[in-house]
Amino acid sequence: MIIANADGCTPYEVARGVTIVRGEGAYVYDAEGRGLIDLSNSFGSVMLGHQDPVVTEAVLKTVRSGVPAAASLDLQNHLAEQIAGDLPGDQRVAFFKTGTAATRAAASAARQVTGKRLIASCGYHGYDLMWEFTPPGQPNSEDVLHCYHLPELIDQVLDKHAHELAAVIIAPDYIHVSPEYIADLFERCERVGVVTIADEVKHGYRLRQGASVTEASVVADMYTYAKGISNGWPLSCVAGDERFLKPLAEFVSTLTFEAPSFAAASATLDRLAELDVQAQLAIDGARFVSEAAKMISTRDLPIEMAGTGAAFQFVCAEEVEEVLLPHALAEGLILEPSDQQYPSACFRGEVVDDALERLDRALTTMAAARPDLVGREVTQLDRVNAAFCQMDGLPGRPDGWSLDQCVEYVTAQL
Repeated sequence: MIIANADGCTPYEVARGVTIVRGEGAYVYDAEGRGLIDLSNSFGSVMLGHQDPVVTEAVLKTVRSGVPAAASLDLQNHLAEQIAGDLPGDQRVAFFKTGTAATRAAASAARQVTGKRLIASCGYHGYDLMWEFTPPGQPNSEDVLHCYHLPELIDQVLDKHAHELAAVIIAPDYIHVSPEYIADLFERCERVGVVTIADEVKHGYRLRQGASVTEASVVADMYTYAKGISNGWPLSCVAGDERFLKPLAEFVSTLTFEAPSFAAASATLDRLAELDVQAQLAIDGARFVSEAAKMISTRDLPIEMAGTGAAFQFVCAEEVEEVLLPHALAEGLILEPSDQQYPSACFRGEVVDDALERLDRALTTMAAARPDLVGREVTQLDRVNAAFCQMDGLPGRPDGWSLDQCVEYVTAQL
């Protein structure tokens, strides 16, 4: 393949042998016209479903207007008001193109405001060298210390480095931990007065309108968004008060204010509120998770379901997933490998029924093809591995593990 960066963790990696020619709603279609149910949705960026008619019309209207990038601020101001209105306090908003750019900008703003250099981190914040993973206690080349969602590691960093920390950035994940667990991580930072950044790229607007952490009464100093706010169009942002957003005034590029993405985002946020997508996913997505767990249990396969209706994961050993994924694809069900599944707003009613029927057939053929897997159990290590792949951290200390064992495990994954 000529594309140099196509060997990484790309959406639809499991479906590389399929030529996808179009998407509509919860489905994508191959060159033969076969419909496949999409649970990847471009890493969750397509939150409303493919080719949402309202978003498409908003984009086409803007494209046909011929308004060039940065020629008008009305779309940008309107979207900024929408995003700020969904957060507590008096917020300002700075726009970027990718979640990676937004998280780097938020960290840079914290450094400029505090005059400090060190950043503590939990979770994945993008492909940038800034977020290169290193073993606990060892800052990377960009002076970032990773805590891997473990409260004990955060406490160690705060005890030793609070006076030199510009900020702590936490990516909340709810597939393997509760909102209360995430809130506790933020509270530990707030107790010592450290600046906090909520990296809402994964779950912002997916679990509720605005930041997911507000569900547990967390108020961060800055928030980053990307996935889902524009239904797949390239846009991200940092939100925070004037003190933290002022340093970002000159963080602009040629396409910072490219108009179609702003039109898509405003239409997307309106649709999310109008359709009450978060409540719908909590019901329909949860039905899929529950029924899928029953199907798996009936066949005595070593797979577990983790997460909520809005984002969930098939938890199993890597060698089991290598059997599951192609059988699911053969039945027209696209699953994201070693990561969360992100259903869209179109994943409801008959679509959920269709997905369950396809999964049922996939599990049946899987059990028949690999009878050696039947009766095998999901181990604690399988669960830990699945969680680490999904959240780049640990959901607390596994039973019987010391903190040193957790550090050894994390180090071995790097």
